[in-house]
Amino acid sequence: MSDHASAIEQASRDVGAWYVAAQRLDGPGSFTLRDTEVVPIASAFKVLLALEVADAFARGNLCPDTQVRVTAEQHTPGGAGLNNFAHPVTISLSDLLYLCLVLSDNTASDLLLEQVGLDALQARAEALGLETMRVVGSCRTLLRNAGEDFGYATEAEAVDADWAPTTDAADLVLERTTRASVADLARLASLLARDQAARPEACRLVRDVMRRQVWTSRFAAAFCAPAWTRAGKTGTLAPWRGEVGVVTQHDGAQLAVAVMVRQHRLDIPDAVVDAAVGAVARGAVALALAA
Repeated sequence: MSDHASAIEQASRDVGAWYVAAQRLDGPGSFTLRDTEVVPIASAFKVLLALEVADAFARGNLCPDTQVRVTAEQHTPGGAGLNNFAHPVTISLSDLLYLCLVLSDNTASDLLLEQVGLDALQARAEALGLETMRVVGSCRTLLRNAGEDFGYATEAEAVDADWAPTTDAADLVLERTTRASVADLARLASLLARDQAARPEACRLVRDVMRRQVWTSRFAAAFCAPAWTRAGKTGTLAPWRGEVGVVTQHDGAQLAVAVMVRQHRLDIPDAVVDAAVGAVARGAVALALAA
């Protein structure tokens, strides 16, 4: 067994159940593990949302410079971003797109979803052949459902607990959460890399913004500059965690990669799980390159 395969086995013992797809785009080669099983993908759906918005920019259906006023009543809880602002703010649609991907800002994402509509996202997923991808609604809907799945009596209780599962066995109800197979996530990343997920200028915009993602403990830690460049988007909603994106080696090798993990225990530190996501992605890429 190779060192990379051993690392994936070790992560399975130490961290959780892994779902992995790595597909080489510049030639033959792939690695998969449970890639066709449908799993929660949390904020990874924001890649699809960003593509729909960027395509609307390219078509002229939305203007990137359009200004939106955001008040506390429009805040979606969770994570970093506009929901932490103490005062109303006026911001452009293009800047909301930036926040959606770079910070995974839930409020920015929900405001963008209001602009394009849920039906448009599902139609794009179907048009791209992403047969398993289902977006249940806004980030607020996603989180409200999670709180109910974990038994919190009110949204406020779930927010205060940061939507933490109440036991190791507690999980999201698949039919009530945004979901896909990692095979479909990798397919979305490959279409994005090839300018086929939307109009070419829309794909280029989304890739450029994804390269600026601030979260650096998963793919960014595994595929470091200058040997690699990457465009990624994380997804996190305990007990699920992962990332999807495109990684490119300095020699031109390019791969679409999607990794999700359902961690075994709640007491595993986030930093350990994040590092394992990076290690599994790195192992999968190495095995795909060697195939």
